[in-house]
Amino acid sequence: MEADLLRDLLAVRTLLHSYWLRFMSMAVYINLHQTMFQHATAWPTISKRVVWFIALVLAVSVPGPLSAQAVEQIPVRVGDVRVGDMVYEINSRQLSKCMPADCNARLAVWQFENCCWRVSSEELLQVEVANQSMRTIIYVHGNWMPLDVARSRALMVYRMLAARSTEPIRFIAFSWPSEQQERPARDIVTKKPLLAATSFYLASFVQRLPADQSISMIGYSFGGAIVTGALHLIAGGDLDHYCLCEQGSFHPPIRIGLFAPAFDQYALSPSGRYHRALEVVDHLYNLYNSRDPILRRFRFFDRDADPVAAGFAGLSATLALLPLEANEKIDQHDCCSVGRSHDEVTYYTCSGFQTLLANVLGQ
Repeated sequence: MEADLLRDLLAVRTLLHSYWLRFMSMAVYINLHQTMFQHATAWPTISKRVVWFIALVLAVSVPGPLSAQAVEQIPVRVGDVRVGDMVYEINSRQLSKCMPADCNARLAVWQFENCCWRVSSEELLQVEVANQSMRTIIYVHGNWMPLDVARSRALMVYRMLAARSTEPIRFIAFSWPSEQQERPARDIVTKKPLLAATSFYLASFVQRLPADQSISMIGYSFGGAIVTGALHLIAGGDLDHYCLCEQGSFHPPIRIGLFAPAFDQYALSPSGRYHRALEVVDHLYNLYNSRDPILRRFRFFDRDADPVAAGFAGLSATLALLPLEANEKIDQHDCCSVGRSHDEVTYYTCSGFQTLLANVLGQ
């Protein structure tokens, strides 16, 4: 009820604000128009045309009553969890973002039930996992996601999985400190060391889960880099001097779904950054977009290496190695049909996204 009321109030406020801007812009246009006619002899013809054009742009270029971005920021009405399912959030936003990472650090844990998020703990989550055998699916969001938006997006992904699954699932949203801190280009570059630390926290959490659990992971954009980095660590690799304090119990091979992953296309090859990741993978399905305007410029993320994003050109191997596409563990699909977009929700409309969901569900 409170979320619905807040949504309605925000919608009304946005609508009124939009019309107020349109009214003021039109007033400016009319005022300039009258002024120019009053002083027409003092204005060169070209100057009058320029001012008319600027005033007209002010009058008609104000955003509509409710933009897509504004809608996403408004709390949405959400239903409860499907009977038999469990939905959690594990949160690393409060943990250290740089070396050395604490091997014993505990993530903040929340559980979604009765249409709201309630504080829980990793100990209670571990007990629930041990007592109820079902597939655990971990979703990792992308960059520039405040906590409330990350939660809303996670519930969207959960509901798509629940709609397709015929069995109960345990859905865990992994929330990391992705808020924009600096100018966009600078912020993306400074996130590079944070990704390794976040991969470490995710890998440590997975290693603490009971060994007999079936696990899947989904990662979007930088979330794909976090997922793949965690797999590399679980397999015994090291990442920017991070490694697991101790190797945990063996888990069944993990099913992976990546879409628009923001890491080098050669990262899974034997000489790549995440070269050990495939050792613990059952099957990996990668959605890339050869028209993605953001990942097209991924080379600026690391000017020294000049990488090509796996989310733009697909996963591949260096020319000296066998094609990575021949690996039976990997399937890929070009989502160029979604057009020039890096928006996560747009990828949901790609025909390959349903295949990605089926893969992580073990179907």
